[in-house]
Amino acid sequence: MLVEKYIEQICDSDPKKFILRKYDTPGYGGDEENFLKKSKLLHENQKYDPHSIIAGLLYMSRLARPDLAHSVSFLTRCVHKWSHGADEALKKVMGYLSKTAGYGIFQPIPNFSSESNGFECIEYFSDADLAGDPTSSRSCGGDVSYLRFLDDEGRSHRWLMSWSSKMLTQKATSTAWSEVAAHQRGAHDRALPLSLFFEDQTGFECPLWGRLDNTAGVSAIKNGYSLHLRHVARHSRLSLVALHALYLDGASRLEYIPSDENVADIGTKSLNFASHWKFVEWLLLRPL
Repeated sequence: MLVEKYIEQICDSDPKKFILRKYDTPGYGGDEENFLKKSKLLHENQKYDPHSIIAGLLYMSRLARPDLAHSVSFLTRCVHKWSHGADEALKKVMGYLSKTAGYGIFQPIPNFSSESNGFECIEYFSDADLAGDPTSSRSCGGDVSYLRFLDDEGRSHRWLMSWSSKMLTQKATSTAWSEVAAHQRGAHDRALPLSLFFEDQTGFECPLWGRLDNTAGVSAIKNGYSLHLRHVARHSRLSLVALHALYLDGASRLEYIPSDENVADIGTKSLNFASHWKFVEWLLLRPL
């Protein structure tokens, strides 16, 4: 009902000129040049308020639709200077929602005994798109965290616990910088608190298994130092020493993974059809 309400509100703004199309992906396609060409501010003929719609989309993406996180995050950065390009981006998100309105997170419920130590880890994916924002050239970081555990038959399962898509505060000048900065923010704000929470509630160790698709970033964190990133700590909150110490604790570890296996990529940029829907499945989104 919430989705249908917002779709109807946009369509009623100009019913003669605007017919809502259904899209397979929610992003604006990464066509920065086309977006900037449509950056002229809207003043006349704008008959709806985007603020209330985006507020609803924020609630929806945070509660049950991680596949919308990047697109909605992008729209929030356009609210204070709403333009024709932002208008088109919003309509595409709503068109995607109209096609996937029945989707939600489906968490498997296997046979699991709470008295056994079935927790494997908090599996934490992070990624960043260097200078990916077309309006500011700043990087957008994304992260996804799962609780991995074993059922009574020894099979591994995942529960989706948290996700995020947010532009980095500092303008990174290298891919390794943006990747490590996004990894630190997600670990500090979401993955590590999840690990500590489950350890406190169950009494069992729940280590952090980090996943990163940048070899330079993995090397810098494992070594606790990087010659190419030594200047970063002077004007940002990035701390390679703190990240290094995080993965020295118990069974916690950091591993490199290929980019096409990093589910956090869906929170950093607009993806093509195949990649988007592969990660939608990995995010446990199903028609309910």
